[in-house]
Order: sequence, then C-alpha cells, then structure tokens
Amino acid sequence: GSVTACLITWFVNSKPDAMVTVNGLLAGLVSVTASCPVITAPAAVFSGGFGALIYLGLANCLNRNKVDDVVDAVPVHLGPGIWGTLSVALLASPELWQGELNRWHQLQIQGVGVIAIGAFCFPVSYVLLWLINRFQPMRVSQQMELDGLDTSELGIGNAMIDLARQMEEQREQGNFTKPIISDNLNGTSSIVRAYNHVISSINQNTVRLQTEVANREIVQQKLEEGTNELQRSNQELERFASIAAHDLQEPLRKILAFGDRLVARCDNLDERGQDYLQRMQGAAKRMQSLIGDLLTFSRVTRQANKLENVDMMKIMDDILDDMEIRIRQESAKVEIGVLPDILADKTQMRQVFQNLISNALKFHQQDIDPIVTIHCRSVADIDASSETSDSSEPGFHCFDVVDNGIGFDEQYKEKIFDTFQRLHGRSEYEGNGIGLSIVLKIITNHGGKIWADSEVGKGTTFFITLPKATTVKEEINYVRAN
Repeated sequence: GSVTACLITWFVNSKPDAMVTVNGLLAGLVSVTASCPVITAPAAVFSGGFGALIYLGLANCLNRNKVDDVVDAVPVHLGPGIWGTLSVALLASPELWQGELNRWHQLQIQGVGVIAIGAFCFPVSYVLLWLINRFQPMRVSQQMELDGLDTSELGIGNAMIDLARQMEEQREQGNFTKPIISDNLNGTSSIVRAYNHVISSINQNTVRLQTEVANREIVQQKLEEGTNELQRSNQELERFASIAAHDLQEPLRKILAFGDRLVARCDNLDERGQDYLQRMQGAAKRMQSLIGDLLTFSRVTRQANKLENVDMMKIMDDILDDMEIRIRQESAKVEIGVLPDILADKTQMRQVFQNLISNALKFHQQDIDPIVTIHCRSVADIDASSETSDSSEPGFHCFDVVDNGIGFDEQYKEKIFDTFQRLHGRSEYEGNGIGLSIVLKIITNHGGKIWADSEVGKGTTFFITLPKATTVKEEINYVRAN
C-alpha cells in the first residue's frame, strides 16, 4: 500500500508525498486486517495495493467536494476497511473458511457485516458527536480558522489580524468617523497611521460634499420658488392684460363712434379743429389695433394647443385666397413648395404664416416687386444643423420663409421678436410691433424654434423648426417635455 501510494503520487505530481505515502501504508494495513489469517502472501500484497488505490480515489473525491478531512482519516479507514472485509470472500481460499460455504455465500455474509456495522456506527457516532459539540464545541469558528491559517501559512501576527478585524467592523457598521486605535497593534503603527490618514481625508471630503449638496439644495429651492413666483406673476400679468384689453374696448368704441359723429356734423370746424379731430380718430384706431393685438397675444399664451392633423398646403391656399387683393396691389409673387402635413393647432399655424407673408409684403423694397418663397425640408435637430434625406426619419420639419424685402441689420435679429419692438417709425410702416412676438409664442408652444437671417437691402429668411410626430399623443408629450 505504501509503495503504491508513493508511486502514484510521484507519477501525478512529479514528486513523492510523504503524508500520502504514510497513509498508503495505513490503508494497506487496514485492507489486510480482516483477511490476513486466510489469504496468501501474494493475495495480501494485492489487497494492500488495491486498498491504497481506494484510499487515493476516496481522498480525491472528498477534496473535490470540499469535505474537511485534514489527515485523510476517512479515506484511510472507510474505503480500505470495506475492501478488506469483502476481500475475505474474494481473495481467501475456501478451504481456509470454517464451514462449507462457497465464495458467493461468504461474500453475502461479509456484505451483511459491512452494512450492519455501517448502520450502527454512523448514526450512533453522529448523534454522540452532535451532543458533545452542543455542550462543548469541538471546533473553533471559521474566522478563527482563517486567522490561524493566516498566522501559520502567511506569517501574519495577531496585531495584523486585530487591525483587519477593526477595519472589517468599520465596514460592517458603515461608520468611518473614528480612527483606529493602535495602542495594542504592535508592529502595525505605520499601516494604522496611513489608514487613519486616508479615513480622515475621506471624512473631510464627505463633510465638504455634504455642505455643497446642502447649499445646492438651498439654491435649488430658492430657484424653484423664484420660478414659481415668476410664473404666477406672468399669469397675473396675462390675466390683467386680457381683462384690461376687454375693459378698454367699450370706451374706445364710444370714442370712435362719437368721433365719427363729430366728423359728419361739424362741418364748420376750422382747419385746426379738423386736424385735432383726425388725430384723435387716428390715435383711437391705433389704440383699438393695439388692444386687439394684446388680446391675440394673451389668447396664444393662455390657450392650450388644439393639436390635429394640419394640411399645410391647404393652409397656404386659404392664406393666399384671403390676401389675394393685397398681393395683386403690391404686384407680389408668392411661391409655395411642397409642404408636409403636421400635427399642430390649425388656427395658430395660419396666424404664423399669414403674419410672415404679410410682413414680407409690408417691408418690400421700392420699385422691386415682392417675391416670397416658402418651402420645407427635413432636419435632424431643432437648430436645423443637418438635413436628413428621409422625411420619415425622426427629427424636425424646417420651414424656410424667404423674401427680397428691405431686410434689417443682424444686430436686431433677436430684438424683432420682442413685444412692441419696431425697427421703423409709425409713419413709414404701420403696425404695433407685436406680430412676431405672437409668432414666437406659437412656435415655442409647439415645441419648435424660430429665428431669422437678414441683410439690409437683400431680404430676410425666417427659419421655423417644428417636431415631427406620428401621433397627437407623441406631439403633446414632446411639447410638455420642452
């Protein structure tokens, strides 16, 4: 058995193993214990060698299944013991048995003996050891085993183990505010100092971050409060503008009505009186126009978008029909490209493009027939930085409204969208300076963007981007998200 175990481990591991060799010897002895009085010397050699093979196989099986048996007591005694008991029937000469049994009957007897001994020993020993372990533990804890292995195999001292234990306790508690005490940690003071330095730095950074987070939360709260207050103020201002505009309508109508009566009846007024009357009528009409624009802007601000599928070609046809006389008077030409259907507020889309075409006709150059061109293209983003070839791809519709009018200086391209902002005097061009403000509000409410490029004397191009959407719900969600 010893020779067999030594040769096999030498072949497998390229060197002999002393413990396996000794255990092979024990396995061989166990294998021949039961059968030694009735077997020959060659049979004993075979039995011992085969017992060593059983020992090696069983030890390997326990190791693979991570069964803890440090000295291989079970593989040495259990496997070879069963084999030795059965070998009485397998290897001994029948003449040496007492009685007239054949080899098969003797094998049955030996097998019954193995089963009987196993049935008695295993339950009794398990219960007995369990009771002893219950009152007097026979094995240290897993942590103590690991500490012992660290000490014996890695040369780690108790001070290092205590240090690791304190670190583990800090990790489990999640509390790193207290430094590790190094009084009883001889030989580890440098590690303790370095660890405490790292912990101190982490704690300082944590406090700083907590302070920053708290300050940011305060700023965020104040910002939200300011935003809410601004929204309330804007809403109150919009309500005030709407109510004031409605309340001013009636006095203005009376001023205009009585002014008309004065014009009809007071033919005997001198030239100065007629001039005063005309100025009064003109101011009242401008005031009425301004109030109407204010009401329009207020409605755009307060009303939710009534989204529906809008045929933009039909919108353009209706606008051109309404403006037919004015287009003819200005000898203008309006060219409309192929425009897509979009999901939008139909009335508001008409307001947008009617306002832009009207401005193009109003601000035309003298002695040059106005030309207005409107077309649409697909773009990838709201700023129209890149075009897409497939109109079905997600992205935006970009409407280009181009005219050959008087244009304006680039420094005013943001100012033109401000409320009541005019780049020209009232005597040159009529209007209240609120039309583009309404256009901007409508486009913004639809989740889009509008801007202009212009050059004095070379016309203006307005760019309008509106999000594509396949369903009304998708469009509403986009508008709300923006």
